[in-house]
Amino acid sequence: MPEHVLVVEDDDSLAFVLRETMSVKGYETDVVPTAAALLERLKTTQYDVVLLDLRLPDGDGLDVIPQCREIAPDTPVIAMTAYGVRQSATEALRRGAYDFFTKPLKMAELEVVVGRALERRRLQQHIAALEASREPQTGFEEFVGSSQAFIRVLDAARRVAPTDLTALIEGESGTGKELLAQAIHRQSLRKDGPIVAVNCAAIPEGLLESELFGHERGAFTGAVRTRVGRFELARLGTLFLDEIGDMPLAMQAKILRALEERKIERVGGNRRIDVDVRVIAATNQHLTRAVDEGRFRTDLFYRLQGIHLRLPPLRQRLEDLPELVNAFLERAKQRLSRATVTLGAEALQCLWTYTWPGNVRELRHVLEGAVLLSDAVILPEHLPPAIQKPAAQETAASLARSLDETLEDIERQMILSALQKSGGVQARAAKHLGVTEKSLWYRIKKFGIQARALPPGDDSTS
Repeated sequence: MPEHVLVVEDDDSLAFVLRETMSVKGYETDVVPTAAALLERLKTTQYDVVLLDLRLPDGDGLDVIPQCREIAPDTPVIAMTAYGVRQSATEALRRGAYDFFTKPLKMAELEVVVGRALERRRLQQHIAALEASREPQTGFEEFVGSSQAFIRVLDAARRVAPTDLTALIEGESGTGKELLAQAIHRQSLRKDGPIVAVNCAAIPEGLLESELFGHERGAFTGAVRTRVGRFELARLGTLFLDEIGDMPLAMQAKILRALEERKIERVGGNRRIDVDVRVIAATNQHLTRAVDEGRFRTDLFYRLQGIHLRLPPLRQRLEDLPELVNAFLERAKQRLSRATVTLGAEALQCLWTYTWPGNVRELRHVLEGAVLLSDAVILPEHLPPAIQKPAAQETAASLARSLDETLEDIERQMILSALQKSGGVQARAAKHLGVTEKSLWYRIKKFGIQARALPPGDDSTS
């Protein structure tokens, strides 16, 4: 998206040349003739650089520079004058100008300086975004799994990523909502802009408005300087509103207004500021239920649903567990420099039968801890107590079984259990296991299970 330049020049001919020069470089360019018009524009519109003539009809441009810095502290000001060159240059820089040019202007040199100022501006925005969100940006390649439910979500995310639609991601804690938001951003047209994350549940209600919209100096006790909010930090990028379901109702109304009007007001201010961001929201709640209970605004709920993505919990995509275990185990071994560590069959059975309330995040941390604690083979004792299972007396032959054989036995027992619970109805059993009916049918044939012949408690096979 084009960067925005403001030219402050009362000479119509020079103003025309400057505007045309900047426009040819691909910048969106506005022109105003006075200091008053400049300050008014800065209060209502976000600019990336200001070209300021120091001799204006309604005042000295030197006096205007500090006011520009106060209203838009991150916008570089390049001063231009034909009078008192050395003294004016020194004073302009002292008062906060980024650079200085004398008339008649050399356009080639001016273009270079403007380019450097804009590059500095982009770097400032990038650093601010990194400070706001320390999580690394990742793409879809970070996701592991081939279950139908999971693949459908990733396919929808890939489709919405290149658009500018608002996205709502639902899922339990640990399913990878923020990772998915980062992947969508990386695949979007805004990928060169920042992604700024805000955890709406972690910030006290009294501070959330200032965190999102910023505040003016003196807006409240302790506001000793103007602060830019997350909406402004995310300009030309993505704003990720995590746990939006925990946002207070009063703040929900202000978020809705910002999304509808694409404008915000800082706390303690009365000027409208343009914001150009894409919003991705996430929650571990069922927002439809929250809407029914009056805890979430209906209009905001529908406004967020440009696309609705729901990440399934790990217990509903257990067929992805082997892939996830292998991927996380390899990453943990590389991270901890433990290349010789392997996963024992007993430990694998513990992982397979656990319900994983913390989902994929919990699995990753469990494997990292197990790799660290084990010497060569990960055993149940290297897993957290909640995941360990009492070790049955195993014969030497059973301990020597291959990993493939162990996995097949576990898979067979899970299918038998699901069929028993569903009274032999394969559609219900497939839903319980989180797989498709076709996938379950294939496995039933593979293991020779007679699904319709299974009464409750019977696990016989043909």
